[in-house]
Amino acid sequence: MENVILNISDKVEGNDFWVISTESINGSVNNTDGRPFEIDKQKIDSNYSEEEILMINNCVGFNAKFDLGFYAMCNREIDHKILGELTLYIAEKFDGLIDFGGAIFPYQSLPNKMKEGMWLWEQANWTDIKPYFDEMVGKIGGKIFTIEYETGNNRNWVYHLCDAEFMRNWLQNKNFGMIK
Repeated sequence: MENVILNISDKVEGNDFWVISTESINGSVNNTDGRPFEIDKQKIDSNYSEEEILMINNCVGFNAKFDLGFYAMCNREIDHKILGELTLYIAEKFDGLIDFGGAIFPYQSLPNKMKEGMWLWEQANWTDIKPYFDEMVGKIGGKIFTIEYETGNNRNWVYHLCDAEFMRNWLQNKNFGMIK
């Protein structure tokens, strides 16, 4: 893992690293200034509750053992691209899955009334968004897994995990974005 980080970075300090190019991992980013990222490596039971682990295992059909968390410290398009390409490479290398840490959805395809104010974040349930999501992912190859949960204000929401094939295709999709 350390070699991957060293190959794409111009500086590494502890868990922090600055990515300049993803070309060595078959990516497309080549930048003159390092973009700040962080890695967090631990056993899966350190980051997820027993209930979350059970839901994930039931959904994906195997028992995950480790969690490699990659975090972009900025929110520009290049940071999303780097994060996507890095997680794709790691998922392929270790035959793993990518946990988005939240729901991916076709924000641009949603009706304007769904984007007004804080409706999407304070009142929407996943059932409101799901038809637009299904339309979007129906065109993307690979597997995406949906884990449902109830929010603190009693709404039904989800987070997504995917396989490497889905991430490869997601990187090319007009709705592409990572959750950071």
